[in-house]
Amino acid sequence: MDEQTLLQQHIDVLFQQNEVGDLTVLNESPYDKAPQFYVGVTRKKSITKYQEHMAPEFRKQLEAIVSDTPNEQLLQAIQLFSAEQKLQHFHLGPFYEIPTIASQIEGPIEITEDNKYLIKEAFPYTHDELAERAPVFTVIEAGVPVSLCCSARQTTEAAEASVFTNEHYRGRGYAVDVVRAWAKKVQQQNRTTFYSTSWDNFSSRMIAEKLAMKRIGIDITLD
Repeated sequence: MDEQTLLQQHIDVLFQQNEVGDLTVLNESPYDKAPQFYVGVTRKKSITKYQEHMAPEFRKQLEAIVSDTPNEQLLQAIQLFSAEQKLQHFHLGPFYEIPTIASQIEGPIEITEDNKYLIKEAFPYTHDELAERAPVFTVIEAGVPVSLCCSARQTTEAAEASVFTNEHYRGRGYAVDVVRAWAKKVQQQNRTTFYSTSWDNFSSRMIAEKLAMKRIGIDITLD
């Protein structure tokens, strides 16, 4: 699959959009308002998105800044946000495609409606949102779920991983194991598997490295 198609799939996973392609809400419960400005950048292509309720004049100013290589204009965009309104949130980080997982490994177990009680105490949010977050995989040690991977956001074509490991059990490879198990299940559904993080999240980027993920591009979000 080419990078442009992957970038569009990634955007569709992250956000819900209106009929003209403007961002409406985040594509996950509780469906908070989407950021005002998003740019997805790959080596050959970029896609810029604006929140549907952005002030028209402010949007025109941003559109005047954005070029075919918007990452080079990022500083100007930040300066405009700072000048016109308070910049409340800024995100910059890579997103990856998880490669095909050839085989499943022992250790992680899939959480379903039949056994979701196993994660109720350790991961109550995922327990309550199981249908939206499936597939869900966890590693259990001494009867306690210590690492979990689920679908952060998803569509019928793709899903993005969300992974968390109890701080007392990190460094044991559990995060890699649950992400691998999750990706294998999603890929069996003939869907693309994505993983994204921020540049300063070293441990998260190590997971991507250990699974030999292919970096597709960069997410830039201003709000």
